[in-house]
Amino acid sequence: ATLQGILKVAESALKVAESAQQAVLQLRAEKSSDTMLIAERMDTLEDRLERRFDNWEASLGRQQASARSLPQSAGSRIAHFQTLHAEETGRRLQGGQENCGGLTGGVGSHGPLLRRNN
Repeated sequence: ATLQGILKVAESALKVAESAQQAVLQLRAEKSSDTMLIAERMDTLEDRLERRFDNWEASLGRQQASARSLPQSAGSRIAHFQTLHAEETGRRLQGGQENCGGLTGGVGSHGPLLRRNN
């Protein structure tokens, strides 16, 4: 009777060990899958960051070249930036009395860009 009891306990222990082994194998497979997914996402992120840095550096290069060619007088600098604005947006900055303080208007707006609050 004790030998059968020992065999039942051993069979039970074997089933627990096999179940644990399957759980470990499943966790390893999930971890491997997660690791691969994370590695793919990191590669994608690195590519995006590299493209953004390249674009940023190119933009800085253009800005530095533009800044080097700036005239020294304040009026000439303002005119230069107005010209850059017109080139970038296709719109001219509006001036005059109505152009006084707080940003108004937006894309496609034909009103003053700045309005001063009294």
